[in-house]
Amino acid sequence: DFAAVLVFALTGALAASRAQLDIVGFAFVASLTAVGGGTVRDVLLDRDPVFWIGEPLYIGIAVAAAILVFFTAHLMESRYGWLLWLDSFALAVAVPAGVGLASEMGQSAPVILIMGGAASMLWWPEAFCGRLAERGRFVIRYDQRDTGLSTKYPPGQPGYGMDDIVEDAFAVLDAYRIPSAHFVGFSLGGMIGQVAALKNPQRVLSLTAISSSPIGGEQTDLPPSGDAWLEHMNEEVDLADRAATIDYMVEDSRLVAGVARSFDTRGMRAFIERDFDRSANYLSGTNHSVLFIIGQEWRDRLHLMNVPLLVIHGTADPVFPHGHGEALARSVAGARLVKLEGGGHELHPVHWDRIISGIIGHSDGVKNETAQQMKEGKKS
Repeated sequence: DFAAVLVFALTGALAASRAQLDIVGFAFVASLTAVGGGTVRDVLLDRDPVFWIGEPLYIGIAVAAAILVFFTAHLMESRYGWLLWLDSFALAVAVPAGVGLASEMGQSAPVILIMGGAASMLWWPEAFCGRLAERGRFVIRYDQRDTGLSTKYPPGQPGYGMDDIVEDAFAVLDAYRIPSAHFVGFSLGGMIGQVAALKNPQRVLSLTAISSSPIGGEQTDLPPSGDAWLEHMNEEVDLADRAATIDYMVEDSRLVAGVARSFDTRGMRAFIERDFDRSANYLSGTNHSVLFIIGQEWRDRLHLMNVPLLVIHGTADPVFPHGHGEALARSVAGARLVKLEGGGHELHPVHWDRIISGIIGHSDGVKNETAQQMKEGKKS
């Protein structure tokens, strides 16, 4: 902005010279030319205050340029030639700066989606991600280790732990050159988000935990998982056998579904077939059991979390019953709990509007609060 203001001020002053104005006219035209375009830009971008009100030095530069030209313009053989050159240079400086500022202010807020245990990124439905993107979010979903197309480890030999998985999320952001993002985690993904928020809060703008559970504390008072689902989990199945695994996973999905709508057996089977074929097999996914072992350094730390937390939880969740969501919301100061009536351990389309609106409202609230704090900081 300083370079553009200087060059535009010189241009305006040369124009005043051609009109043979006095020194006051020089200063007026130079200042108007220097800050006029930037003022229009800031008004269109809703920047408050406009750049030269927040930094009066801009006007000082314009006036100084006017005085310089007033006393030296007569030495120039062709003021019109200088005017054309300076005007072209000013546009070359100002246009990229304005485009960059508009891009910076208008870019979508980044949201990174972290799925639960042994589940690939496909469990974040593409239509769900699309609706988030339509609401002005830059949406990132990815396969965690031992899922989808990501690195696979021998079953029972993961070679990684919770801290590694958390660092993976930050590495994904690094790949996009994104310093910080809004984290949204489902089930185990919500627990990963909690560790991320405690470990590196500067990179976690906000956290939305869906169908998750609090980490790091004594959890003996939390309600147990449903009996039917636990019995199903104890069944032996050959996860290398495509047909057997698909049957098992369809039944698992039915057991964790809520009561808000009837279960779509055909649709779920088609999805799991696609997910299984993309992943090659589900064997390595069993390694995620190690991620439920939370390190001692994170125990009883949730009360220290200063990242804004939104908890979204179904009232009919048989994996982490609703009491888990309530406990998580109680553990973090200022956290808010959104209930999904009849919702299970799932992202059912019937609840998408409520979930997406919750994520958008939560992240918008953080953005508005940050903007207000910056504005108050400038005033002080």
